[in-house]
Amino acid sequence: MNVQILWPTPLFTHDFTESQLDSWRTRAVSLLLPDEQLLNLYGHRPWCTTDLLHEDPVWADMASAIMSAANQALDSMAILREDAFITTMWINAQYQQSNHTAHTHPNSILSGCLYLQAPEHSQHIRFFDPRPQNSVVYLRKAIVEDHLVVTPIEGRVLMWPSWLLHSTESNSSHQLTKPRISVGFNIMIRDTIHSHSSRIRFGY
Repeated sequence: MNVQILWPTPLFTHDFTESQLDSWRTRAVSLLLPDEQLLNLYGHRPWCTTDLLHEDPVWADMASAIMSAANQALDSMAILREDAFITTMWINAQYQQSNHTAHTHPNSILSGCLYLQAPEHSQHIRFFDPRPQNSVVYLRKAIVEDHLVVTPIEGRVLMWPSWLLHSTESNSSHQLTKPRISVGFNIMIRDTIHSHSSRIRFGY
């Protein structure tokens, strides 16, 4: 029997080298407050930097490495473009278990998360089936249910279409022994529209 898969949703993974990870993690940790202060000030809330880190020369090597991986993902998706670029990039640090409710990333083509530090019991990321009609009937399947849970791995970056619904959820009541540190980012493209749209009339 032949099968054709319609409208698949890609989830890309790429592992950076140990030397890259060590350098980025050292720089990220240097930005943090001591663990006790981080815990007292933020508790269950994540600490994060500005979302314009990609414009900081200090992080140029990480931004370049992320863009290299992102361009491979865009090529795999067969997205035609003149250029691609990072619109936002930021570092998150979280000490205790907490949740980030389900959301998408508007005004982007590709979004991602790079794990710089992922101690035991770190929060996992959950991706949800984007097909609303699939909930007409729930079936128990041996392959994939209506969501996918991914455990963070240090040095690994995940990338997915920005419209894909996802959340970060506690997977344990244990406190973390050290902060979970990740880098979030969004990617957009530049391209030329080669087709004409209908004329838009205003004021009548």
